[in-house]
Amino acid sequence: MVGGIVIEVVFREDRIFVDCRDRKYKNTCGVYLDRNRESEQIDLGDSLWWQGQHVYWTPQGSEGRKQGIDFDIKFKKLSKSGVTLVR
Repeated sequence: MVGGIVIEVVFREDRIFVDCRDRKYKNTCGVYLDRNRESEQIDLGDSLWWQGQHVYWTPQGSEGRKQGIDFDIKFKKLSKSGVTLVR
């Protein structure tokens, strides 16, 4: 599992790059997702983690929940963990 707190969101034509800071070690790691109405809501301070072929998003303020519509919202991952943004 990789992920952490969202520190950057970059919107591309058909995808979104999300960079995260690990909570424990303060390392950063990013991932690409399909761009759609739901993924466009990811914002700074939210939680994001990924494992296998999926990414899970928890909006800021929902971290204490273990269930419900605002906990671990699932997306398909487009890239491997550890990508760096090419500008």
